[in-house]
Amino acid sequence: MNTRKIARGFALNFFRTVGLFFAFIAILQFQDHFVGYAFVSLGISAVTLYLSFRGVFRNKKPL
Repeated sequence: MNTRKIARGFALNFFRTVGLFFAFIAILQFQDHFVGYAFVSLGISAVTLYLSFRGVFRNKKPL
């Protein structure tokens, strides 16, 4: 087994999970009327998810 491939896959899945977590937190913050914090969470989520899925958007390796 290629250890680097496993570690990269684990890191990529963890990075995507963090992005989805921030998106979920943003939804909860919008519901509680914490709009400023929600936009910060959306920004973090957007950057994280873009960097982890950029191989889909462009033909490059994800982080």
